[in-house]
Amino acid sequence: MAERKEPPGAPCDTPGRGETCTEVYGARTRTVSFPTFRDVVRQVLHVLLPCPCLACGSPVSEPPRSPGLCSRCLEQLVCPPDRAIPCAFSYRPPLDLVIQAMKFRRLDYLAEPLADLAAPSIRNLVSSAGGIDSVVPVPLHWRRRFHRGYDQAALLASALARRLERPVSNVLRRVRATPAQSLHDRSQRRRNLAGAFLVRTRAQALVRGRKILLVDDVITTGATMEEAARELRRSGALAVQPFAIAWTPDEEEGDENPEEVDNRCV
Repeated sequence: MAERKEPPGAPCDTPGRGETCTEVYGARTRTVSFPTFRDVVRQVLHVLLPCPCLACGSPVSEPPRSPGLCSRCLEQLVCPPDRAIPCAFSYRPPLDLVIQAMKFRRLDYLAEPLADLAAPSIRNLVSSAGGIDSVVPVPLHWRRRFHRGYDQAALLASALARRLERPVSNVLRRVRATPAQSLHDRSQRRRNLAGAFLVRTRAQALVRGRKILLVDDVITTGATMEEAARELRRSGALAVQPFAIAWTPDEEEGDENPEEVDNRCV
């Protein structure tokens, strides 16, 4: 959104598309925002072709800002219990459908509204940690990123970095493709992930002495996050604070009905 500055006391001319017009009346100012052409087109398309909720199919209000869920399904999001690695939500319906759509259905735009949902949690976390210097995503291996077309953790890290007003640094590289971890226990996952990450040679200065927020989309045992954090510390990071959008419930929690859990967070 561009901003047009007028001299004090000057009337506001008609702004261009998407510009902000500021009127000055003595010590008082009034700012009027005008929608861009893209905003208008989106609203028209939403009226003609309503966006369905990813969970129940009901029309979604404000689809550019919504994480693909209607207001009723948003109320079903569940906050997880305290974990060693902080996260914003439990990986339960309907949030699991949103993250799966972002990862496997090429709905990469969902990273922005997911970051909006996680913003209160991440701001509280960063404040309690005494601030951070940069945001680092847990990277995919290049072959998986090539097949998917993008790295969802990198998209989420960039979105969160903008909300925290901190730089995002893609300093980690996944040097070894690891097998799917979902069928392995914690000890086997750790063995599979040993040495899977390296800090890029030219990025050492961006890690040394820095306080880093390490971001991933979903974690289960936390083994991947732990290995990535270990490599950052080995390269001289002052502190590494991990964070994920969602944590997969433990097996003993898996049979719980989200509607019976009283820690909903939206």
